[in-house]
Order: sequence, then structure tokens, then C-alpha cells
Amino acid sequence: MTVTSLPPDAKRLTNLDGLRGLAALAVLLYHYTSVFPRFWPEAKPTGVLVDFGGFGVHLFFMISGFVILMTLEKRGASRDFIISRFIRLYPIFWICVCLTFFILIAFPLPNATPTWISLFASLTMLQDYAKLAPVDSVYWSLTYELGFYFFMFCLFRVKLAKHIEKVASIWIIGTLTFAWTAPFIPHPLHYLSMINGYGHLFAAGLIIYKITQTGWTPLRAFLLLLVVAAQYPQPLSNYDDRGPVASFIIAGHIVLFLIAVLTTRLSVLSHPWLVFLGAISYPLYLVHQMIGYVLLAQFQSAGLGWWGSFLLTTSMMIALAAALTYCADVPMRRWLATRLRD
Repeated sequence: MTVTSLPPDAKRLTNLDGLRGLAALAVLLYHYTSVFPRFWPEAKPTGVLVDFGGFGVHLFFMISGFVILMTLEKRGASRDFIISRFIRLYPIFWICVCLTFFILIAFPLPNATPTWISLFASLTMLQDYAKLAPVDSVYWSLTYELGFYFFMFCLFRVKLAKHIEKVASIWIIGTLTFAWTAPFIPHPLHYLSMINGYGHLFAAGLIIYKITQTGWTPLRAFLLLLVVAAQYPQPLSNYDDRGPVASFIIAGHIVLFLIAVLTTRLSVLSHPWLVFLGAISYPLYLVHQMIGYVLLAQFQSAGLGWWGSFLLTTSMMIALAAALTYCADVPMRRWLATRLRD
């Protein structure tokens, strides 16, 4: 059976894996080309800069909005949802946190040596809620994911899922105004209420899922345009993911997402390598940054050039993520699913 002959739902899920693969690769390229020199002053000049790669996280948020709404509409907000999210997020996360911690202890980077407090805080995945430093700064996005899961679970439990577009509208408006309203929202309420700088991206995923189920409406089209506009506000100078370029990139994310889930025109998203990267994207995201920086520093200190250290580190991180996925994550999820759902 060819990829294009898959049933619509299977094709959609395959394309989502491809989108995850693209997002994971973009974030990896961003960290290795643009961020690594901040952690290693002796870093050799990069051969290329991929500053826009940081927007891969924004695509991850959109995918989460789509997938979680799809899951809740099929299963409902129940004990099974909580168990499935726990199994999906935590066991492999604990392994990756510990692995990153001990590698950073053994091979410290300037201003990036974790503490035991940061280890225990990170293991809860709630370090940002408690305003504690994480072992690896990439965990910041999981803070928003947890807030989104919590809100969606509550929404379905109180039988308000039929108002999903109103909720999405509130999130989008919340992002549009967040730069001004943030000082008035008690920490960590902005995570749990989804009134924050990234709520519009989860909202985009919700809207796109509704489009795949019941088609376009003027409201849905308007809300997607408003998502693009919500990326623009930049009254705070430290928002490096705001402005006209950022809005353009988010518009591209939305168009790419729509094509991926509504058509079969982007067969490249079903390419085996992208689907493979999508399958290992969570462990890859968790380990690629700080462990990758240690490898880049070690290779460059040993005299390897930028391209050589980059290609070798990237290959090793993909291999490590694959090993973590297929030797640890998948077996643990199967084992836990059998026991926790009995």
C-alpha cells in the first residue's frame, strides 16, 4: 500500500509525524547554529545560522492543540486520558533528565552546571511553576503543554467542549494583549488559564482540527488570521519571537499544517526519514540541547571543524534519541499501559 492510498485518518497522522520531524529538526538546527556559542565561548564560527528554527516549538504547540482535541473527542476526559498523558510524557522524561544531569556534571559547560535542586525540580516537570531553574532550558515548553492539558481536561469534564471556538478566541485575544496584561496575572495562573504568550498556537491546533471535522466557517478563518496577528505584538524588547517576520512564519506554519491534514499534496511529509524523526521527536527534543552542546564542545576542543562537529553531534543525538525511543520509551509505555489500565 502506498502512502497516498492510506485512509484519510491514517494519512493525517502520518503527516503529523512528518510535521513533528520537521519541527524537531528545526529546533535542533537553531540550538546548534545560533545558541551554542552562548554556552561555549570558544565555539568556532558557525557555517550557517538557522535563527528561525526556534519556531519549531511553535509548530509543536499547534500539533498538540490538534492531537489533544482529537484524543479528547474520541475518548473523553477520563482516567484513561490522564494515564495516557502520564505514560507519554513522564517515564522517558525522567530518563532524559537524569542522563542530561549526570553528563553536565561530568562535562560542565560555563554557567550551565545543574544543581541537585534543579534535578529534583525538573523531574516533576513543574520547575517553572515553582520558579526553579531546570536541568535543561528546553523544558520550558513542557510547562505550557501541562497547562494546556490541564485546561482541556477540565473543559471536557465540565461538558463545555461544545464551546471550543469561544475558548480558542479567548486564548488568541489573551496572547494579543498578554504583553500588557502579564503583570496583572498571578504566577502561575497564566500557564493554567492559557492566557499567555503561546495560547494562540494551541488555539490554532484546535481550530484546524475542527476544520478537518466539519469544514470551514467564516469564524474559523477569521480566528486563524487572528492567530497570525497575535504573533506580532512586541512592546517587550526581549520577545525575540515577535514582529512581522514572526507573524509571517506562523502564517507559514498554519498553511503547512492545513495542507498536511486536509490534502495529500505534501507527500514529502510522509517521507520515511521525516516520519522517523517525528517518531523520536520527544526524546530528541529532550536530549539534543545540553548533551549536544557537550559533544560539540568536546569535538571542537579536539580540533574538529564546525561542520564535522555539527554533523557528528547531530548523528549521535538522532541515534541516542532512537535508542531511547525504541529501547526505553516504547517498551515502558506498553508495560505501563497494560498495568495502569487494568
